[in-house]
Amino acid sequence: MPVSAETEVAGQAQCRRFEGRVALVTGAASGIGAATARRLAGEGASVVLADRDHDGAEDVRAGLPDRETHIAAKLDVTREAEWTAVLESVSARYGRLDVLVNNAGWSRSAAIADTSLEDWREIVAVHLEAMFVGIRHSLPLLAVSGKGAVVNVSSIRSYVASPGAAAYSAAKSGITMLTKVAALEWADEASRVRFNSVHPGFVRTGLGKDAPPEQVERLAATVPFRRLAAPEEVASAIAFLASDDASYMTGSELVVDGGVTAG
Repeated sequence: MPVSAETEVAGQAQCRRFEGRVALVTGAASGIGAATARRLAGEGASVVLADRDHDGAEDVRAGLPDRETHIAAKLDVTREAEWTAVLESVSARYGRLDVLVNNAGWSRSAAIADTSLEDWREIVAVHLEAMFVGIRHSLPLLAVSGKGAVVNVSSIRSYVASPGAAAYSAAKSGITMLTKVAALEWADEASRVRFNSVHPGFVRTGLGKDAPPEQVERLAATVPFRRLAAPEEVASAIAFLASDDASYMTGSELVVDGGVTAG
């Protein structure tokens, strides 16, 4: 079963891996992004909670420990000007950026024959293109951190095809290779930034949150663990990759799927 909230908080109290560091998390108003913001803040980070749902991000921020050290920022990841504005505010407020978690995204299911070019471009833009823009504009701050780390949230759909997920799967596959190329380009010791990707399976958010119980049960039955992941379990993997515990990892893929892709 997922780690209880009490156990998670107790563990964080003894584990301050991000003390003195600044982390920017996109899609931080809900789901994996919110869980990641809570996890990083619980381990000592100052967190920039970026989301196009600013009120939602602010609600999450208000519940964080030492909430005045964190900020909520309005960010539509598909808009380059908003990335620039958010990063300027990060530089002005903190003077540094140590961790970038590219998590924002959404999807819709449609067969290729029923997917318009506009829909295709929209899904690819919010996942793959937005990630490229965010990385590109964050690098000047990350490169001077000395411990810069980027974690890109991909999906098991980058490995396992599913009818109706052409645009989503293509974008997530692209994230995997974008991560690897960036890892090689920024491996030099003088300005090293580590890049890794996390590949969640079925998570108890989005579909798992809104679908009828019987639909969730059918989905869980396809998982060897016979349940969906909690967002906090994915957040734990993200925190690991962003921390010094993963200091010799770059260009790596960490799958968090309860065994779905094992066989």
